[in-house]
Amino acid sequence: MSFFFGIADTDDFYTAVKEGEPVGALFPDQKSFGALVIPNALVLLANASNPAQGKQFIDFLLRPEIQKLLTASDAGQIPDGLGISVRGGIPSLDTVKPMEVDYGKLVFKAKELSQGFLKEWSKKEK
Repeated sequence: MSFFFGIADTDDFYTAVKEGEPVGALFPDQKSFGALVIPNALVLLANASNPAQGKQFIDFLLRPEIQKLLTASDAGQIPDGLGISVRGGIPSLDTVKPMEVDYGKLVFKAKELSQGFLKEWSKKEK
């Protein structure tokens, strides 16, 4: 029996499950530094032309019933702090040890990273 592995976002995993692929999900390093969890960003811009409507939209998206709908959708969203598991064997985030990442520092390294490993890797994929 052969096994293969890859790294994917949960939405890619859900697509594979939906297409009947024999895949499983694993959140590695739960006893050491944790698994990389990349949160979705939801922000209200400081100079937004309609801040009241923007806040209403954010409040709408953060409602527990909307978070549950997003969890059940093909987007494969994992809500933060609801304590519910999502389909396909993905656990709720309150049971996953996340890797500590300083995204504020990482954003300044994005250009450097895109010129190194990521650039070489994307060439191989074409």
